[in-house]
Amino acid sequence: MRMSYYNISNAVDDLTAIFIKSGYSKNTITENRRNIQKVVDAHLDYGQQFYDEKVVEKYISTIKEKYDAHLMSRTRKNALLKAASYVKQISTTGNILIGVREFPDKLSPYYRNILEKIKLSNDWSEGLKQNIVYAAHTYFLFLLDMNIQDIKVITEDTIRF
Repeated sequence: MRMSYYNISNAVDDLTAIFIKSGYSKNTITENRRNIQKVVDAHLDYGQQFYDEKVVEKYISTIKEKYDAHLMSRTRKNALLKAASYVKQISTTGNILIGVREFPDKLSPYYRNILEKIKLSNDWSEGLKQNIVYAAHTYFLFLLDMNIQDIKVITEDTIRF
Protein backbone atom coordinates (compact mmCIF):
# COMPACT_ATOMS: atom_id res chain seq x y z
CA MET A 1 0.00 0.00 0.00
CA ARG A 2 1.53 3.26 -1.16
CA MET A 3 1.46 6.28 1.10
CA SER A 4 -0.49 9.18 -0.38
CA TYR A 5 0.15 12.84 0.31
CA TYR A 6 -3.00 14.01 -1.44
CA ASN A 7 -4.67 16.72 0.64
CA ILE A 8 -8.12 15.22 1.14
CA SER A 9 -9.73 18.67 1.42
CA ASN A 10 -9.03 19.18 -2.31
CA ALA A 11 -11.07 16.14 -3.39
CA VAL A 12 -14.46 17.84 -3.83
CA ASP A 13 -13.16 20.71 -5.97
CA ASP A 14 -10.71 18.58 -7.97
CA LEU A 15 -13.37 16.00 -8.82
CA THR A 16 -16.02 18.63 -9.55
CA ALA A 17 -13.75 20.16 -12.19
CA ILE A 18 -13.43 16.74 -13.87
CA PHE A 19 -17.21 16.20 -13.78
CA ILE A 20 -17.86 19.60 -15.35
CA LYS A 21 -15.28 18.96 -18.08
CA SER A 22 -16.86 15.53 -18.74
CA GLY A 23 -20.32 17.06 -19.28
CA TYR A 24 -22.10 15.79 -16.18
CA SER A 25 -25.44 17.46 -15.40
CA LYS A 26 -25.71 19.99 -12.56
CA ASN A 27 -27.82 17.55 -10.53
CA THR A 28 -25.30 14.73 -10.93
CA ILE A 29 -22.44 17.04 -10.01
CA THR A 30 -24.32 18.22 -6.92
CA GLU A 31 -25.01 14.64 -5.81
CA ASN A 32 -21.40 13.60 -6.46
CA ARG A 33 -20.12 16.59 -4.48
CA ARG A 34 -22.29 15.59 -1.48
CA ASN A 35 -21.15 11.97 -1.67
CA ILE A 36 -17.47 12.89 -2.05
CA GLN A 37 -17.77 15.28 0.90
CA LYS A 38 -18.82 12.28 3.02
CA VAL A 39 -15.50 10.58 2.20
CA VAL A 40 -13.63 13.79 3.04
CA ASP A 41 -15.58 14.08 6.32
CA ALA A 42 -14.66 10.49 7.21
CA HIS A 43 -10.99 11.44 6.88
CA LEU A 44 -11.45 14.56 8.98
CA ASP A 45 -13.32 12.52 11.64
CA TYR A 46 -10.17 10.39 11.95
CA GLY A 47 -7.95 13.47 12.04
CA GLN A 48 -6.47 12.74 8.61
CA GLN A 49 -5.44 15.65 6.42
CA PHE A 50 -4.20 13.38 3.63
CA TYR A 51 -5.86 10.51 1.77
CA ASP A 52 -5.73 7.33 3.85
CA GLU A 53 -6.73 4.03 2.30
CA LYS A 54 -7.59 2.55 5.71
CA VAL A 55 -10.12 5.34 6.33
CA VAL A 56 -11.73 4.64 2.96
CA GLU A 57 -11.82 0.89 3.68
CA LYS A 58 -13.61 1.58 7.00
CA TYR A 59 -15.98 3.97 5.23
CA ILE A 60 -16.80 1.36 2.56
CA SER A 61 -17.28 -1.31 5.23
CA THR A 62 -19.76 0.95 7.07
CA ILE A 63 -21.71 1.57 3.87
CA LYS A 64 -21.93 -2.16 3.14
CA GLU A 65 -23.06 -2.88 6.71
CA LYS A 66 -25.83 -0.28 6.42
CA TYR A 67 -26.92 -1.74 3.09
CA ASP A 68 -26.91 -5.29 4.48
CA ALA A 69 -29.01 -4.05 7.41
CA HIS A 70 -31.51 -2.60 4.88
CA LEU A 71 -30.78 0.95 6.02
CA MET A 72 -30.09 2.18 2.47
CA SER A 73 -31.04 1.29 -1.08
CA ARG A 74 -28.75 -0.40 -3.57
CA THR A 75 -28.72 2.78 -5.63
CA ARG A 76 -27.60 4.86 -2.64
CA LYS A 77 -24.98 2.28 -1.67
CA ASN A 78 -23.57 2.23 -5.21
CA ALA A 79 -23.47 6.04 -5.38
CA LEU A 80 -21.53 6.23 -2.10
CA LEU A 81 -19.15 3.45 -3.17
CA LYS A 82 -18.58 5.22 -6.48
CA ALA A 83 -17.72 8.44 -4.64
CA ALA A 84 -15.21 6.53 -2.50
CA SER A 85 -13.74 5.09 -5.70
CA TYR A 86 -13.45 8.56 -7.23
CA VAL A 87 -11.62 9.85 -4.13
CA LYS A 88 -9.27 6.87 -4.19
CA GLN A 89 -8.51 7.39 -7.88
CA ILE A 90 -7.91 11.15 -7.68
CA SER A 91 -5.78 10.69 -4.56
CA THR A 92 -3.59 7.93 -5.93
CA THR A 93 -3.42 8.69 -9.67
CA GLY A 94 -4.37 12.35 -9.99
CA ASN A 95 -7.29 11.51 -12.31
CA ILE A 96 -10.38 9.31 -12.49
CA LEU A 97 -11.76 6.85 -14.98
CA ILE A 98 -15.19 8.21 -15.88
CA GLY A 99 -17.91 5.57 -16.15
CA VAL A 100 -15.76 2.66 -14.95
CA ARG A 101 -17.44 0.51 -12.36
CA GLU A 102 -15.58 -1.49 -9.77
CA PHE A 103 -18.45 -3.81 -8.97
CA PRO A 104 -18.91 -6.97 -11.08
CA ASP A 105 -21.40 -6.92 -13.92
CA LYS A 106 -24.22 -9.29 -13.03
CA LEU A 107 -26.31 -8.47 -16.08
CA SER A 108 -27.41 -11.05 -18.58
CA PRO A 109 -26.16 -10.72 -22.17
CA TYR A 110 -29.65 -9.47 -23.12
CA TYR A 111 -29.50 -6.47 -20.75
CA ARG A 112 -25.78 -5.88 -21.43
CA ASN A 113 -26.63 -5.59 -25.15
CA ILE A 114 -29.23 -2.89 -24.42
CA LEU A 115 -26.67 -0.93 -22.39
CA GLU A 116 -24.11 -1.20 -25.19
CA LYS A 117 -26.64 0.23 -27.66
CA ILE A 118 -27.24 3.17 -25.31
CA LYS A 119 -23.48 3.74 -24.97
CA LEU A 120 -23.07 3.79 -28.77
CA SER A 121 -25.95 6.21 -29.34
CA ASN A 122 -25.19 9.71 -30.57
CA ASP A 123 -28.53 11.06 -29.32
CA TRP A 124 -27.19 12.30 -25.95
CA SER A 125 -24.14 14.00 -24.48
CA GLU A 126 -21.53 11.76 -22.84
CA GLY A 127 -22.58 12.88 -19.36
CA LEU A 128 -26.26 12.21 -20.02
CA LYS A 129 -25.44 8.83 -21.57
CA GLN A 130 -23.54 7.87 -18.42
CA ASN A 131 -26.55 8.83 -16.30
CA ILE A 132 -28.90 6.83 -18.54
CA VAL A 133 -26.60 3.79 -18.49
CA TYR A 134 -26.33 3.98 -14.69
CA ALA A 135 -30.11 4.23 -14.24
CA ALA A 136 -30.79 1.45 -16.76
CA HIS A 137 -28.13 -0.77 -15.18
CA THR A 138 -29.70 -0.30 -11.75
CA TYR A 139 -33.18 -1.05 -13.10
CA PHE A 140 -31.97 -4.10 -15.03
CA LEU A 141 -30.47 -5.50 -11.81
CA PHE A 142 -33.85 -4.97 -10.15
CA LEU A 143 -35.57 -6.82 -13.01
CA LEU A 144 -33.13 -9.71 -12.72
CA ASP A 145 -33.83 -9.85 -8.96
CA MET A 146 -37.49 -10.21 -9.95
CA ASN A 147 -36.45 -12.98 -12.40
CA ILE A 148 -37.48 -10.89 -15.42
CA GLN A 149 -35.17 -11.79 -18.29
CA ASP A 150 -36.83 -9.72 -21.05
CA ILE A 151 -38.30 -6.22 -20.96
CA LYS A 152 -41.23 -7.39 -23.09
CA VAL A 153 -42.78 -9.06 -20.03
CA ILE A 154 -42.67 -5.96 -17.80
CA THR A 155 -46.12 -5.04 -16.55
CA GLU A 156 -47.55 -2.09 -14.69
CA ASP A 157 -47.36 -4.17 -11.50
CA THR A 158 -43.63 -4.75 -12.08
CA ILE A 159 -42.99 -1.02 -12.26
CA ARG A 160 -45.04 -0.31 -9.15
CA PHE A 161 -43.17 -2.92 -7.12
